[in-house]
Amino acid sequence: MNPVFIAVSALALLGVLLALYRYFKRLNGIHGGLTLIVLGLLIANPLYRLDSINWLQNVAGRHPDVANSPYWDICYTAAIFLTALSIAVGIYGGMILATGKARSTVVRSTMAIWLAVPVVNTLYLLIAGEVAELTSSAAPGFVAGTLPALGLAVVATAYLFTSRQVRDTYIELPPAEGSSLN
Repeated sequence: MNPVFIAVSALALLGVLLALYRYFKRLNGIHGGLTLIVLGLLIANPLYRLDSINWLQNVAGRHPDVANSPYWDICYTAAIFLTALSIAVGIYGGMILATGKARSTVVRSTMAIWLAVPVVNTLYLLIAGEVAELTSSAAPGFVAGTLPALGLAVVATAYLFTSRQVRDTYIELPPAEGSSLN
């Protein structure tokens, strides 16, 4: 790939990240670790998932016999579905953290983090193992692929539930009048 294209793309991504950081900080006072979580869900997760699909396509391109296998269509369709699910759930989790004010926002975004990162990553590694089996090539390491995603989810969850900034940003809203069950 052209180094100039890489440099321009990196600078453009950096500009987008800085603009989002300023926007989130002005909107809800989101900064620091909370911004990393939001930007990770909104930008890093979709880029990583699309790169995973690229890996599958490269394997299929290098091994034309994979496309003839009846399992290839199932694996590829499942990978596309998991990628779409992860991107949608990650964007949902990032957006509610960026725009929400209620304490329940933290719980919903934590569920989104766990679903979009370690759960989908584990399922995707199972699919990648099946595709690698079709090609008789080395599969991605299951433990080595699962542990970073699990670690990120644990760190993000710990931050969301213990950080003073998160406690100050997302407050417990009083129940609305007339909404209680009689």
